[in-house]
Amino acid sequence: MYGFVYKLTNMDNGKIYVGQTRRSVEERFKEHKYAESAIGKAIRKHGVEKFMCEVLAICETKEELDEREKFFIALLKSTDPKIGYNRKGGGEGSRRPEESNSNTYAGSESLKISGLAYTLKVIKGKYKMRVLYTLMEFGVVRFGEMKRYLGDEVSFFMLNRTLKELEADDLIKRKEYDQLPPKVEYSLTERGKSLIPLLDGLCAWGEAHKT
Repeated sequence: MYGFVYKLTNMDNGKIYVGQTRRSVEERFKEHKYAESAIGKAIRKHGVEKFMCEVLAICETKEELDEREKFFIALLKSTDPKIGYNRKGGGEGSRRPEESNSNTYAGSESLKISGLAYTLKVIKGKYKMRVLYTLMEFGVVRFGEMKRYLGDEVSFFMLNRTLKELEADDLIKRKEYDQLPPKVEYSLTERGKSLIPLLDGLCAWGEAHKT
């Protein structure tokens, strides 16, 4: 077996997406959740639980995988915006770098739309990684506690801005209590928790290589 052709169906509106993968359909679906493609945006808008996955074909060669993908995209008319989320007709020519089954990260144009570029986009900033690490370590943290953990170098304005940006990207969540004095707590969302292996890896690398 070389790979699968699969279909994602939005149970809210019936729109579909046809794709191919050499890994499990479940793994590929997880990647779609964070992609800047039409299907990725739809998953984030409607929710993971609104999409049904099914395997359309099991293929033995790369050529068969490309051909079957093109066949089902044409058959199901999933490039029609009223029907589906596909924007191209399938096959090797329509592979985006983050959807490719091979190493397509060479070259500046590929890097601009790769998974790496998206990861850097959501965590870039002087304090974002430190905020995420603090929440990974301590779970639920109040604003004042976060300020103390990060130290005097971060201003209240910059910390507030950083927290708002992380919240907008669904990496952290904010809980405000209706009381006096005001009480606000921050914690990682499920999406934010998915970054924990990355944070752990960066910490381990730093411990191993710091001088």
